Amino acid sequence: MRKMMMLVGVVCGLVLVGSAQASWTMQYDATVLPDTSGSIVYDNGSTDAFARSYTPTTAEIVPPDIFHLSTLGKDDGTWYSKYVGGSNYLQLNGDDGYVVEMRAKLIEADTPGPQSAALLDADDGRNLTKDGSSVAAYWSLALYTDDNGNNKFRFAGDYPHRIYGDIGTDFHTFKVIVQSDGAGWYNGTLYVDGVEAGTVPLEDSNAYDSNQLRFGDFTGSPDADWDIDYIYAQDGLPVPEPVTIGLLAVGALGFIRRR
Repeated sequence: MRKMMMLVGVVCGLVLVGSAQASWTMQYDATVLPDTSGSIVYDNGSTDAFARSYTPTTAEIVPPDIFHLSTLGKDDGTWYSKYVGGSNYLQLNGDDGYVVEMRAKLIEADTPGPQSAALLDADDGRNLTKDGSSVAAYWSLALYTDDNGNNKFRFAGDYPHRIYGDIGTDFHTFKVIVQSDGAGWYNGTLYVDGVEAGTVPLEDSNAYDSNQLRFGDFTGSPDADWDIDYIYAQDGLPVPEPVTIGLLAVGALGFIRRR
């Protein structure tokens, strides 16, 4: 019986960790430039667009529906942002958390080390209190090149909490799940290609408190060249798909009967 219960627990864990995303509150599929009207599609059928800051050296849609952004040689930032919370359809600040997913690859960065030249970040406007002061619930995901020319990612929350990993020159799917720790704080967990990379507590006392989901090049220099396949966001946490639950449950019952 103990083995049976352990198996059921493992199956339930697999369902939660490996669950597919049933729906997204917001989708950007890179069929048009991010600041083009209708580039964002919401799950209620309405559309929107990211706001663009500054003009990139290269911003184009390349086959098959990839947003290519390069600021190499420009020495000036270019980024795209979407306000969340308030009267905006996308909130990202519910008590049960949220999810942001991006599929992207870094082609080149002209300065080694973690920078903000190829960055995805979010400040959901959820002000946390630490030592009597208000701090922002902020995280960032930077794609960069190290001193040896290797492409890497850095997932950052409250300093000095940082998670690093190799990404090479291929596309990767980066999923950030933000949720409460049950004690009044919020953590961000990063998954890379479906594998958990780690968790960091959210906080940045110096964040813009901008209530925005943003991506692009936030620096004058260094510069970067990268591709984005899509960026999705969901209010609330992912739930297992019924088909996935059913298949795992049938497999577990079959094992138990054989025992």
